[in-house]
This record gives sequence, structure tokens and C-alpha cells, in this order.
Amino acid sequence: MAQTSILPPEQLYAFDRTGVLHIEGLLCIERVRRARGAVLRRLEQLGFWKDGAWRLGDAPRPLWPARARTPRRSAPSIPRWKR
Repeated sequence: MAQTSILPPEQLYAFDRTGVLHIEGLLCIERVRRARGAVLRRLEQLGFWKDGAWRLGDAPRPLWPARARTPRRSAPSIPRWKR
């Protein structure tokens, strides 16, 4: 059975290429701007963001999943070679 999509081909192509689905008008740009600012301020406090760029230094790369698995989290883990 063929799968159908409610998304136009251009959006499907963009999602396949970038992994991001842009839907115009879905979110209020000002709310997104404030949320982004809050996240970046916290990253700056932690020393990971400064002068508009990441500052990771010698911080170890996180391994995913970052939390312990529970019975509710039964999704398979991502193979190391795909990280």
C-alpha cells in the first residue's frame, strides 16, 4: 500500500534533506526568539556559548541516551556509528 502525505513535495524534500520541517506561521517568532535567548543565556552561564559561538573546549561529547533507560523508555538505542 502506497503511503500518502499531507505535506507538499517541496516540504518532504526539505525535511529529507535537512531533518527540519518549516511550517510558516506555526510558532510566534517572538516566543521562539525569547525561548532561544533563554537557552543561550543558560549555555553562556555554563560556559558553552560566548560571543555568538559554541565554546566546548575539552568537554566530553555526551553519549546518548543521556538518561537511564526505564521500562517506559523501551526505544532501541542509536548505534555508536550513527551518532
